[in-house]
Amino acid sequence: MLLEIWKKMPSSGIASRSNGGSFAIFAAWRGRVEPVGEASLRLLSVTKDDVGQYQFSTTFSDGTSDSKERTLIVQFAPEDTTVTATPGLIVQEGATQVVLTCQAGGIPAPTYTWTGDNLPADAAQDPNTGTLTLANIQRAAAGQYTCTAGNGVPQLPGDDPAALTNSVSVQVQYPGSAPTTPKVQPEGPEVTKPPQTGANFSGAVAGAAVGCFIAGLLVGGAAVFLFLHFRTAKNNAKEKEANTDSDRQYENVPMETI
Repeated sequence: MLLEIWKKMPSSGIASRSNGGSFAIFAAWRGRVEPVGEASLRLLSVTKDDVGQYQFSTTFSDGTSDSKERTLIVQFAPEDTTVTATPGLIVQEGATQVVLTCQAGGIPAPTYTWTGDNLPADAAQDPNTGTLTLANIQRAAAGQYTCTAGNGVPQLPGDDPAALTNSVSVQVQYPGSAPTTPKVQPEGPEVTKPPQTGANFSGAVAGAAVGCFIAGLLVGGAAVFLFLHFRTAKNNAKEKEANTDSDRQYENVPMETI
């Protein structure tokens, strides 16, 4: 009996066949591989997750066996570019040195390029390790520095171009400059104010009711004042008219001759 098996090491079976028949593809690999020729497999839609060692083994009827192994290398564009700063991004003018280090994933290993509007002419770059060394830093060197990773492999459609770069801002303190506190951007979604519910909403309604009640008192008070003022004015007018009529009556009475 002859048994042949393809598997991805260490133990993921891909396909097998007996006595020279057709390969049977295991369920986990169906649609991802297809047999080619006598004893070969073709991987379809290869991704970086397919990187690894593959083995083809044969077991003969006499119990002896033989196997061959091959390593699959999948190239992919740089991703997850990060930057670290030693000793930090805020330094004193004349500091011995500041080292910015850029790293990214990718196969083959990426190389790195540093750019910046205020990049000193004597800054030392190492494209293989991703370091940028700023020695005896001066205030003119303050500003933004950007690292770009590349390895000759193009990004796939849908990949984020921002994954190839990362930027940091170097701040230089000198005599007379204002102290600088680094700003830390919190992770996670933007915090929004929650809607008023429960006690907050009840408090708001109660406050509104009290406000309306007070406003009603003020308006009512104004109305009472206006009403009283109107009645007082009307009564005063009547009294004045009555006095006038009385005066006229007295004016019309003939004077008696003494």
